[in-house]
Amino acid sequence: MIRIQWSRKMFTIAAAMIVLAGVAGLMRPKPFSDSGLSAQWQCSKTAGFLVTCTHQRS
Repeated sequence: MIRIQWSRKMFTIAAAMIVLAGVAGLMRPKPFSDSGLSAQWQCSKTAGFLVTCTHQRS
């Protein structure tokens, strides 16, 4: 059986990668409907507070 000794640097890098993956999951845009805009607008909320809307041309 092969054992890997984790150095402090390797552990820090692995922990940082896990944290960044979690943050990336939260940053995914989530679509929602804005009642103040017409149906031609597509809005999404990123990270819970950043709202972007794009006009959908037909």
